[in-house]
Amino acid sequence: MNPKRQLLIDTALNLFYKNGINSIGINEVISVSGIAKRTLYSHFESKEALILAALQKRHEIFTFWL
Repeated sequence: MNPKRQLLIDTALNLFYKNGINSIGINEVISVSGIAKRTLYSHFESKEALILAALQKRHEIFTFWL
C-alpha cells in the first residue's frame, strides 16, 4: 500500500477513535497527517471513502487478533 494512503488511513482511524467519525472532518485529518488535501483526494474520492478504508483497516486488525 502507498505510504501516504496508509498514513491517511491510520491518522483517520486514530482521530475517529478519539473523537468519533462525525466529529472529524477532512481538514483535521490532513492537518494531523501533514498530507495535502489534493493528495488525500487522489487516494479517496470522499470522506465516506476514507471512513470505509479506515473501517476495513480496523477489521483487518481485529481479525488478526482472533
